[in-house]
Amino acid sequence: MELFSGLLLTLVVLTILAYVARELITGDSGGALKKYLGDSPAVETPMLGKRGVVENYKGELMRVRIEGERWSANPIADMVLPSGTPVRVTAVNGLVLDVEQVVDEGEDDGDEDSST
Repeated sequence: MELFSGLLLTLVVLTILAYVARELITGDSGGALKKYLGDSPAVETPMLGKRGVVENYKGELMRVRIEGERWSANPIADMVLPSGTPVRVTAVNGLVLDVEQVVDEGEDDGDEDSST
């Protein structure tokens, strides 16, 4: 009788663990482990196209400020951009942004004026 109750308890515990593991991986709320398994949406998407300014550029390290946050960045054209240069995010590589210089910030306003 003790053997049967021990096996039954083991089966119940394993069933509970399997259920919890399945919910963590594939749960309706997105699954707590999905981000670690590669099924979550890309983190970089919200940053693409955002604009900011160069804070400083020392050696190979460039710092930019975008929406009040400071980021490490690489210019896509390997140019040295002086402080205050307006930039736009073109890609995200982990915690480092690829940025390009924004040539004319008034460009959008000019297009709107010419269409009216």
